[in-house]
Amino acid sequence: ASELADSIMTLRACGGRSVFIVAKSGGTAVALAALAQLPEESVERVVLLSSAVSPDYDLMPALRAVRTELVSFWSPKDKFILGLGTSVFGTADGVMGESAGLIGFRFPEQTNEADRALIRKLRQIEWDESMRKTYNYGTHIGTSMPLFMRDYVAPLVGGRKEPKGQ
Repeated sequence: ASELADSIMTLRACGGRSVFIVAKSGGTAVALAALAQLPEESVERVVLLSSAVSPDYDLMPALRAVRTELVSFWSPKDKFILGLGTSVFGTADGVMGESAGLIGFRFPEQTNEADRALIRKLRQIEWDESMRKTYNYGTHIGTSMPLFMRDYVAPLVGGRKEPKGQ
């Protein structure tokens, strides 16, 4: 995570380029830990695919480092890896149970206004039947399928705000 944070700061120092992060499964823990080490609004947008961290993971430090939004794709069909697997072996942040990639991220009911503003930077996109056309059937590998990446992820890091079909 520290190496990623250092690399992001180096990129930003080279002409103020916009930085986007795409991370999948256990790699989302690395990306979130790196974001927590960065100054406020250091990264333009973050895309998490099938996140293997716990649903109650504290996203606040990561959200502070994001300028526009953190988009998390999750699927209730990813039961083998992000349900059974993380219940038996633990999530990437060491919690025994279902992951955020299976049920989405959760926040405490009581939050202050500053935290609510950060939470608004999180956009969670649940798998739906329309994603089947990209060969994403809701399982763990689905968010890695080339057509899914082209239609849903690439637009998020290429300047268009809304992925195809959203």
